[in-house]
Amino acid sequence: MGAETAIAFERLSYRYARGAVPCLNEITVAVEPGEFVVLAGRSGSGKSSLLRAGCGLIPHFHGGVLEGCVMVGDRDTRETGPGELADLVGYVAQDPETQIVSTTVAAELELPLRFRGDHPAARARAVEEVALALNIPDLLDRTVATLSGGEMQRVALAVALVTRPPLVLLDEPTSQLDPVAGDELIWLLRRLNEEWGVAVVLAEHRLERCL
Repeated sequence: MGAETAIAFERLSYRYARGAVPCLNEITVAVEPGEFVVLAGRSGSGKSSLLRAGCGLIPHFHGGVLEGCVMVGDRDTRETGPGELADLVGYVAQDPETQIVSTTVAAELELPLRFRGDHPAARARAVEEVALALNIPDLLDRTVATLSGGEMQRVALAVALVTRPPLVLLDEPTSQLDPVAGDELIWLLRRLNEEWGVAVVLAEHRLERCL
């Protein structure tokens, strides 16, 4: 495990509060670089919690009681927060509106690069590359409030990928999309997985779409 894997969960158990029923119990699994993995399970089975643990939101944002460990590359999430993991893992929540903080799409895409301290020219190039890859260059000057659900989902994915992390975690990204937009998003993820070599971990109820 460790640096040879994109992400590794080792005997991971988690509960959101002391005395609560564990939502994750002794999870051990590793995702290799370039893999495409689908998480399946009933609502409340712990899929979202596992993804949150994978990007450091658990325990740094949600608190709770965590046992075992999560290694993203060679970094232990118990010692490394979400901001410090952003170059290794991108995360797209089930409700992407909760992740968007800027007024325009271009500003939102540039934000992770600003936090990383990239030069303005490098930021502009990275924004252009990810916008072209996700077919959203026409959205860059749009305000976030004018985006449709499908457009918002692509922007959230672009934000997760703009730093070119080797791993992206997505929590039911098609849940708010119509069938056509949902299928397009899955095909887009597959293309990025193949062309960019990004490891994808996708929690999804609609398994026939993924299959």
